[in-house]
Amino acid sequence: MEIRKRLRAFTLIELLIVITIIGILAVALVPRITGGPAKARDATRKADLQQIATALEFYADDLGYYPGTGGTGQCVSATTEIASYLTSVPSDPSSSDSPGCSSGDYTYYPIKTTGSTTVDGYLLIASLESDTVTGDGIYDTDSYSSIVSTSSAATNMSTYLVLCSAADCTNNDGAMYVVGR
Repeated sequence: MEIRKRLRAFTLIELLIVITIIGILAVALVPRITGGPAKARDATRKADLQQIATALEFYADDLGYYPGTGGTGQCVSATTEIASYLTSVPSDPSSSDSPGCSSGDYTYYPIKTTGSTTVDGYLLIASLESDTVTGDGIYDTDSYSSIVSTSSAATNMSTYLVLCSAADCTNNDGAMYVVGR
């Protein structure tokens, strides 16, 4: 009796099943992987605005008011009055334009309350890449409504809408992150 060696191989059905499973996993994972860098840049933008807000608070503690004259948007850059309160002035990680600014600067709106002679509030604004972000301080630029209404900037949002010119607002698609006082 002769013993035949039998070669064992995968059948066509087994190969098709494995290829199908790999395809399903790829379709599920690729969008999550490709969205990662945009989410990281959005997180950097949020951290940058918090850093600038801290510098503004130090400035106000020293001088009793915030920089600017109120009513017009300014770009936060190395030439701004708060630059000495920062080790380096942050700029947008992808050098995209914030509303009213170019070259990757963030937007700063000094705010005077009615009857005030000094700037006693501000809004810091950054455009976000992801339209699906939610959280405190995130605003939808189509409706200018807060996605979460507990933001510290929510009280000044109506002032921002008055200050934000049509050109500034149309530069910002999707969502924006707003820090305010």
